[in-house]
Amino acid sequence: MHDHNFLPLSHSQEAHSPPVFSVVIPTYNRAVALSKCLSSLVTQSFKQFEVIVSDDGSTDHTRKVVESYSETLNIIYIQGERSGGPARPRNLAIGVSTGTYVAFLDSDDWWSADKLARSYVALEMGADLVYHDLYVEKKGRRGVFPKVLRSTRPMPSMFLALLCDGISIPNSSVVVRRTLLTQIGGIREQEALRSVEDFDTWVRCALVGCRFKQINGILGYYTIGEDNISAEGKRQIFRIKRVYGDYMHLVSPEDQSKLSGFLAYRIGRMSFSFADYRVARVELIKALKSPIRLRWKMRAILFLIWLYVHGPFHS
Repeated sequence: MHDHNFLPLSHSQEAHSPPVFSVVIPTYNRAVALSKCLSSLVTQSFKQFEVIVSDDGSTDHTRKVVESYSETLNIIYIQGERSGGPARPRNLAIGVSTGTYVAFLDSDDWWSADKLARSYVALEMGADLVYHDLYVEKKGRRGVFPKVLRSTRPMPSMFLALLCDGISIPNSSVVVRRTLLTQIGGIREQEALRSVEDFDTWVRCALVGCRFKQINGILGYYTIGEDNISAEGKRQIFRIKRVYGDYMHLVSPEDQSKLSGFLAYRIGRMSFSFADYRVARVELIKALKSPIRLRWKMRAILFLIWLYVHGPFHS
């Protein structure tokens, strides 16, 4: 391939072996964080992988950072035009990947040394998509990991579980069969799905019979900062509604009530988080009246109690 936007940079020995994994890293103006991310790949105990850094139009020294790893990683650099989200750069990377499995890693996150080795075992035992817990690091507090981003064990019907039960699948923990991503047509790039495209991808994987597997243990690190796309607030509600709207017609009327109820709970929680207490109250009450699981109803009650005691409705 001679496109100047696609640059195979590696001269490492691993470049001559067929990769088992393709590590897909979308990035935009995160050169410093990207270096830490790539360093965690150098130390992987499982060595048969390629790295594809898909640059969404960075204006910093991202390319130089990638080039500095050309001797230690089987690495490819793709420079695309600014799209404003990770879906397009991920799809570009998937399009040139050659591994049996695609491993997603955001450029400000990183992995423990046995991440790929542990994933390989689980996938070779028959899973199509594996995931795990991540330590959480806040920007400005390097090396401090007070919290863990917990994943959730798979349930028998993952399609309904993702939409009705709050199944957590952290993006930077996921490794999935490349053929499965091809089967679902890749990651949807619509602006209306920006920052929820990963959740939408897991739902579509579930629709085609994907076998999900949670790996025990904490095998990576997730960075929280002000520039995280998912922190945009009220816009996120419209995006979540879009995802649910796309799949509502695929389930029975009874399950539609469950989906609508859990969606109301999610909107209530999100509205509460950015202090839109009136919307939070309406949606949480709606969730209580729906056939969602008791655990979510109990949480909705706790939020409503707080609102009545501390919010704008107690006086």
